[in-house]
Amino acid sequence: NAANPNAVTAIQPGGMDTVSLLSRVHQGSAADLQPHELDRLVTGLKMALGDATYERTRRPLEDDIVEDKQDWMCPIGHCLLRDPVKAKDGFTYERRKIARWMRKSRNESGGDGSNTRGARREAKWKSPMTGAYFKDFTLETNDEIRTRIEAEVKRRVDELRRNRRGTDDSDSDEDEEEDDEPVVAGVTVPRKGKTKRGASGGAKQTPAKRTRRLNANAAVGETPRRLR
Repeated sequence: NAANPNAVTAIQPGGMDTVSLLSRVHQGSAADLQPHELDRLVTGLKMALGDATYERTRRPLEDDIVEDKQDWMCPIGHCLLRDPVKAKDGFTYERRKIARWMRKSRNESGGDGSNTRGARREAKWKSPMTGAYFKDFTLETNDEIRTRIEAEVKRRVDELRRNRRGTDDSDSDEDEEEDDEPVVAGVTVPRKGKTKRGASGGAKQTPAKRTRRLNANAAVGETPRRLR
């Protein structure tokens, strides 16, 4: 079967697709976007907002975790491990940090760290922890420690969100108790315990009493004085 030339290619939103579409909008070409492109852009922006919001919540918690569990800290970047890998020196590092270290170490050492003229230069890297040289550049993903770290991060993020929701609900309830007083016939009626008193200290007629009087007068056909 021949392919339909008018068919829309299914493109997953997010990543460079969102960046490309957003660039066209910033260039003033939003009106040129097709409906399916607008849908992808909106979906991609929502995904990016969710990721950015989570990152903003997570990052301060990582510092607290590192203080509590320093064995989860990358010895090069001194940050919480996100993509932990084990090198041949037996230590676990953040992947990007140790990969950059290996490239720099290899270039600075000239291969094997030897300054002997005529010596065969083999590719080696110097351990940042021991100072020893290794020929094997293999990095093995440390899934065990990654699982433990991500579980702890998720636990702290969920706990923080629950606390924030609890605080917001508590503040909302207090505001309703203090501010949302009932209104009868256009008159605000204070809640119990908020009886107003006159200047002499005696009990002052409350809005509720005035409202009942106004309603009674209206029932017998008498126009209340305040409405004349």
